[in-house]
Amino acid sequence: MSIANGWVRVKKSRYGLFGPTLYNERNAYRTALTARTLSLIFADSLLPPGFTDPVLSAFANAILHCSTCKEVAAVLNDAMVQAEDSTIVSDFADLMAKGTIRPDTFYDVSVLPHPKETIIAAIERQILWEPKQERIEWLKTGALLLWNFQRGVGSTPLPLLGENLGPMPPSGMTADEIDAISERIATSPNRQRANQFRAIADSEAKQIEERIAAAIRLGAVRRS
Repeated sequence: MSIANGWVRVKKSRYGLFGPTLYNERNAYRTALTARTLSLIFADSLLPPGFTDPVLSAFANAILHCSTCKEVAAVLNDAMVQAEDSTIVSDFADLMAKGTIRPDTFYDVSVLPHPKETIIAAIERQILWEPKQERIEWLKTGALLLWNFQRGVGSTPLPLLGENLGPMPPSGMTADEIDAISERIATSPNRQRANQFRAIADSEAKQIEERIAAAIRLGAVRRS
């Protein structure tokens, strides 16, 4: 194993320079994320005294937990994927935490920090590895929120009913106010467009639910 300036390379070799590459990463940020993931996966240390560099320690400790070179390659590259997935999910969580995304509104997919399919796939893989039920539920909820992001909405968010109804008064509405809102919805020029997006989103939501349910089942089997 060689490490320098964020570049980590692990090879199968008894002679140092030759042999197949098991792991190779040149990006310092990705290397740091992978090292952090490895330190979480392999919390118990098998390292001899003298290791001080955190990145070197994480990679070396992970390698010592493996019994074959094939396992080394799988563990290190899986950790790299997990690190990337963690970043993708965190970026999506940051977007939702800003409080600017409303559950009753459609937004263009360009608002997302990553392609929607990339986020869904990252959430699926995170669920497979996640041991805590409360975080699995959080990931599931996050995946279902992707329903609100659709291609073709454009730069202006579109309310699910076609019209922004505004905040509801705490004391409720009068019959006349309800009639006025119903009229606004019925005559809104955006009504048909909103209905089209809702049909797409409903179908997509079912697919996401099925994928997340499958990931939860597979994750339970893997942990058992």
